[in-house]
Amino acid sequence: MMAGFNRRRSHRSELPVLIRIPRIYPEKPLRPKDISMGGFMVELEKRPDVGAVSQCGVRIEDTVFSGEATVVWVKKKMRPESPGWHAGLVFKMPEEKEEEFEKVMAAIRSSLQEKVA
Repeated sequence: MMAGFNRRRSHRSELPVLIRIPRIYPEKPLRPKDISMGGFMVELEKRPDVGAVSQCGVRIEDTVFSGEATVVWVKKKMRPESPGWHAGLVFKMPEEKEEEFEKVMAAIRSSLQEKVA
């Protein structure tokens, strides 16, 4: 468990975000369990293939960031009450949008922390 944590390059946060990955999961938008500059983890009903690639839209509040998502790992959920799969996806977007993406994420993190305090 720690080994995976130590490999992460970016802090992960749970944020109010919707993701569309039509070639991997066309059924509906997804809410990631966590998200960072480098990617996100989602819960899926069907098992995706590792290496599957899809155009990806990440909506954070009123802003949509477009890029490409690649499935890098898949694990079966262990709880019987919520069958399905966890999948880790790498998210690549145009470099010129990365700073804006990080600013939007930081603002939401800050707003969520204020609500908790």
